[in-house]
Amino acid sequence: FFFLMIRRPPRSTQSRSSAASDVYKRQVYFDSEDISIPNPQELQKQFENTRIEEKIEALKSLILAITNDEGYPRMIMTIINYILPVQNDSHMLKKILLFYWEVVEKTHPTGQLKEEMILVCNSLRNDLLHPNEFLRGKTLRLVSKMMYKGILEPLAPTIIENVSHKHNYVRRNAVACLYLIYLQFQNEVTPDIDEVMERVLITESDLSTKRNAFLVLFHANQEKAMNYLNEHVINENSDEVGDIFQLAVLEYLRKTCKVDPTQKPKLMKAIFFFSNSKSNSVLFDCANTLQQISTAPTAVKLAVNIYIQLLCGNTDNNVKLIVLEKLLLLKRGNAKLLEDQLLEISKVLSNQSVDIRAKTLELLKSLLNQKNVTKVFPVLKRELIKALHSHESYDQQYRDLLLGLFVYAVTNFEQIADDILETVVDNLLCYSKHDDSSTANTIAIIKHFNELHLQYSPKLVEQIKNRFLEIQNVQIYKLSLHLIGDVTTQADVQETLTILKQAIGSLPLKIVKKSIPENQQALETSQTQAKHRVRTVILPDGTYGTEIIEEDDKRAQVDHDCKFREFLIKNSFLSSSLCTCLLKLLYKLSLIHI
Repeated sequence: FFFLMIRRPPRSTQSRSSAASDVYKRQVYFDSEDISIPNPQELQKQFENTRIEEKIEALKSLILAITNDEGYPRMIMTIINYILPVQNDSHMLKKILLFYWEVVEKTHPTGQLKEEMILVCNSLRNDLLHPNEFLRGKTLRLVSKMMYKGILEPLAPTIIENVSHKHNYVRRNAVACLYLIYLQFQNEVTPDIDEVMERVLITESDLSTKRNAFLVLFHANQEKAMNYLNEHVINENSDEVGDIFQLAVLEYLRKTCKVDPTQKPKLMKAIFFFSNSKSNSVLFDCANTLQQISTAPTAVKLAVNIYIQLLCGNTDNNVKLIVLEKLLLLKRGNAKLLEDQLLEISKVLSNQSVDIRAKTLELLKSLLNQKNVTKVFPVLKRELIKALHSHESYDQQYRDLLLGLFVYAVTNFEQIADDILETVVDNLLCYSKHDDSSTANTIAIIKHFNELHLQYSPKLVEQIKNRFLEIQNVQIYKLSLHLIGDVTTQADVQETLTILKQAIGSLPLKIVKKSIPENQQALETSQTQAKHRVRTVILPDGTYGTEIIEEDDKRAQVDHDCKFREFLIKNSFLSSSLCTCLLKLLYKLSLIHI
């Protein structure tokens, strides 16, 4: 057989706290097919045997039988007579005896405590006073599971005595035991529990014991607990208190405020105090507490500041996602407070996680308005340029998310129309790595821009004509031809036709490869002088720079012509768009001559 140690699940109600999760529950596995159930006479003989090994085996068999619903109501006196006198002769026997006291039936069928258990109390009391601190702690854990008033009343003074033991293991288990006793019997068993816990809080150095003692004091006497906080905690540095103690205090302050809202004003001071902690878990719990118990602007603003601090200062992506979810929930009624933190929130976009970037952009999109969009747009533009120049797969997804936000911005905010136009022309119009998603978003941006900002349409078309030969996408070519045919004025028809003619190249529309003799090709190559072409580009940081390209004029011209020409030959829809555009331009030209 073996003993399986299972931790009790944490308790979430105010009557049961996670402080008691240090207490373990034992379950024993027993296969009835392999081991026969012993009868009382056999066990009696084994217990009467003078050999310790026989007693241990008999006690193991008895425990296995009891845990499998076998009853041995008269065996307690046998254990008292034959095992208790020799329990200290063997560590194994002592350990198994503690298991037995845990599993044995302690009451009559009527619910009354068995008389034999009164005799057991003397043995437990001796163990609680044993010089070995491990045995004391084990016995305290055992007593914490024996919630019978008849057993606990004679043991209560000894348990309280263990609160001042020199070893923190004993003190921790003693406080946990008293906590469970108080939850079960209130002040009936330990009437002066508040005074005991108050002394423990002042003298205790172990954080776990101190936390448990505060929980007991908070239940027993809330006024004394708050006095302790005001006198001994709030006036100290928050980090000296310890994070587990701070979390326990915040948990019970939050529950108290929910149960009794009238307590809120005098508890808020303690909650505000913990907002200065350096522990991220304490800060997060403090922000949650402020958000749940108060709608005052000061409290909500402090909660927002804490969330932003955790968002920007924590390296754990899971924490960032949780905080972003909290901010999205907080935004519903406190958007104004979050709008002041837009630039801080936008710093999270530097994270490489697509999920975090998506949540951040969702939050930024919901907070954009006419006043703050001019402050945030330069950050979004810089991020878009970085994503366009990156070859990482996660940056490609990020690029599509940013373009979706640009579509929203061009639809709702006219004051950044110039910046959007500049971004489209310099970075998107001639981008060579467009996929279906980015192409669709780019086309949507240009279409919405032309439809909603008519005063900028001539400027848009002028920029498209200036960079017409550099466009790398057939869908963008189609849209460009449509805009050129609609927006070009009569005064610009000749210039536009010249650009289109240069893009089409010589007729007929087919690619002819000329064979050049090797000696002539080598001669032309040696005689061709390299020329410099200077082009203005957008650097990854968003600033402008110049790029010097050495190339042959003829080859550069062929490259420009062949890209549009290649699309024109292979795509009949582009040819149709070109014909429609030329027809519109020729009609406008005819009006000039008339």
